[in-house]
Amino acid sequence: MNPVVGLDVAKGESQVQAFLDQSKPYGKSFSMKHIKEELDHFLEFLKEIEEVTGQMPMVILESTGHYHSPVIQYLEEHQSHVINLRMYIELLFHYQGHLSELEDRIVALANELEEYKIIQSIPGIGEKIAATIISEIGEIDRFNHPKKLVAFAGVDPSVHSSGKFTATINRITKKRFEQTTSFSVSCRTMRHKKFKEQKA
Repeated sequence: MNPVVGLDVAKGESQVQAFLDQSKPYGKSFSMKHIKEELDHFLEFLKEIEEVTGQMPMVILESTGHYHSPVIQYLEEHQSHVINLRMYIELLFHYQGHLSELEDRIVALANELEEYKIIQSIPGIGEKIAATIISEIGEIDRFNHPKKLVAFAGVDPSVHSSGKFTATINRITKKRFEQTTSFSVSCRTMRHKKFKEQKA
């Protein structure tokens, strides 16, 4: 079980709903004022859930102005597991900003390479996938024949033979670009589906 207690925080009070697991409510929703007496009762409620499930429930709430402050302060003093949704959302946006900057730098560096535009001429391959393929291949000059690049990418068929027998159905040797190519195929499939919907 993964017990969770959600708090809908408002001015001076919160609405409480507990879940023993996904889609399994524990008891009825109730209101709790942000005063010590009711917070003490709330802590006892958390301990009750711990006895039922064998683990202390996670308390999830959204920061609403400063209304959540007394609840968080109380729970932290009593070492309860609290997740502040707004804090995690702000962290997420912060890291997304860093990722966007890195993506811009990657595209800027890739634009300096002639191969970058050539790879993008393949249907279904855009800026990110093209940059990923280039980073995987490295120096293209180290492959003196196209077959060696195919083997490096792992899309060449393996050959299984024994005596005079040679298998006619063989798997590819390895999937060095498995994640990249799978993403490319997914993007192309989505574009094709969207095109068919627009045409219909």
